[in-house]
Order: sequence, then structure tokens, then C-alpha cells
Amino acid sequence: MMLNNMRYFLASLLVSGSIAAAALAQQPTQGLASEANSPEVTTASYGDWVLRCARLPLAGTDEAAPGEACEVIVSMFVQGQAEPVAQLAIGYKLEEAAGLVATAVLPSNIGIPGSVQVVSNASVDGDGAGVIALQWTRCMGGRCFATTPLTEEEIAGLRPDDRNAEGAVRFETAAGQVVSIPVPWKGFESALAALKATKT
Repeated sequence: MMLNNMRYFLASLLVSGSIAAAALAQQPTQGLASEANSPEVTTASYGDWVLRCARLPLAGTDEAAPGEACEVIVSMFVQGQAEPVAQLAIGYKLEEAAGLVATAVLPSNIGIPGSVQVVSNASVDGDGAGVIALQWTRCMGGRCFATTPLTEEEIAGLRPDDRNAEGAVRFETAAGQVVSIPVPWKGFESALAALKATKT
């Protein structure tokens, strides 16, 4: 079911900029492999990151939108679990000529209003360079979504000085605890370059 959620997360993130409730009512897919083999979705792996491009329908129609919606996405796993506990995506909106958006997909036990941060180096506390604040948008399907537009300066800040550094997505739970989920950066720069190449 998580793969189905993420398929329509891609559509809603890149086409409408919000999570469409109707999308999650669709039937589950047969898995990522079948998506990748379909003419509508293509993928390419760069280390821990995956570039996904899809030719998506226009909102409320069966007509394909012009061009493709593309994003780079990384999945974070807990040992012993087959499905990701969280995902981080950076992608373009189809209706916008420029500008990237970051979206974090997290478990539903979040604190409201709470805070969500993506940090380039998990060993660094507080705000500043390499720390991006996201805003909660909504929860559905057992997942909650936080998003923010990205500046070029913020994107550059996601490249840690220490190439071996691990990033993190941090958020507050409903119990007030701060949870830090590790984000691997292996392959991120190559994936981001490939993403930007889709707009040229």
C-alpha cells in the first residue's frame, strides 16, 4: 500500500502541489518494478537516491499533461521492516517553469503544530546553513506530509562539507519527542543533476 501512496504522492506533489485525497482511493499498484516498466513512469538509481519521472493526467481528466513530472526521492528504512518508515523527495511542479519543492513523508504520530526539518549533517544541532524548515500540509493514508519551496542557496546547503556525513529529517511526535530519521546522501548530487537536466 505504501508504494501506491507514494505513486500518487508523486502526482500530487508535482502537478497540484497538494496531496489529493481521491488519489489514495485508487487500487494498489503491483509494485515499483511494474511502475518502472510502464510507459508512464521511468526511474533511474543514483546511489541511495532514485530519479522518477512520470507523464501524469491533467487534474480531473484522462488527458496526459504536457511534459513529465520528475523528482528525486530517497527512502529511509528501519531494520527488519520491508516498507520505508519515511521518504524525502525533491521535485519540480509541472505547472511551474522553475523552482524545486521538498516534501517529507512521515509517520502519522506527529505533533501539531510541531516542526519538521531537513538537515544536511545529522551531527549539527539548531538552525542555520544546511537546515531547511518544512510545513505540515496534511495527513492521510497513515502518513503525514510536510513541504516547502527550495531556494538555490538551500539546495546548495544540502551538500554537506563532509561527504561521508549523514543527514536527517527531524520532527516532533504527538508526545512531544523529537525524532531524527537518518537521510543518506550517497548519490544525491548525481540524482539532483539528472533532475535538473530534465528541465533543459
